[in-house]
Amino acid sequence: MLFRSILDLIKESFKDDDTVLIRMDYHYEPMKKQLKNDMKKYDIGMVILTHEMFKIKEYAKEIKALTIPIYKLGEELTGSIKKTTVLVNDVNSYEQISPVIFDVASQLKTKTKIFDMDPIGEEVDKTTLLNHFENLAKIFNQKVEVISNDNNPIRELKKQTNTLQILPLKNEMFKQRFSWKFLYTNPDLISFDMKKYSQLLIPVIEE
Repeated sequence: MLFRSILDLIKESFKDDDTVLIRMDYHYEPMKKQLKNDMKKYDIGMVILTHEMFKIKEYAKEIKALTIPIYKLGEELTGSIKKTTVLVNDVNSYEQISPVIFDVASQLKTKTKIFDMDPIGEEVDKTTLLNHFENLAKIFNQKVEVISNDNNPIRELKKQTNTLQILPLKNEMFKQRFSWKFLYTNPDLISFDMKKYSQLLIPVIEE
């Protein structure tokens, strides 16, 4: 049912757009072969995948090798995206994806909400990064709201509606993790494992 809903949503979203060509292939082919063929034929700028596809180990290497943004579909497919959400974690990767954040927000015509939260007291100085975000927002003529406190960022994320989360695509996301979610404190990994919201994953150079 979810797959059918996704197909219906895609068809409905682009039914009046003559610049978009939708081709449906109902013949089963391994994802590896499909990706390889499509990358040769088309100038692909983004790949849309479901949450379940990330769980298949043999696909992980192919997904990481794409080095292009990946749109991970969430379970909430109804309603429009009204804001983009960012849970700031490490400074390096979020600085890398910062231009993409506001470029996407500009194209979607959404407000960007930046959560700078430190519930475990790591005391990482993110002042320069947050100033960078605000300067980029001015360049892109975008509205940005920065929320800084010691609340749990995942709880705040769960309160959001009609949102697209933007986060860096990291190698750690493809590794098997224990089912005991309460042991993890990395908001990138915890939110990546969530199915509720759609996410835009941007490849980064990791240190």
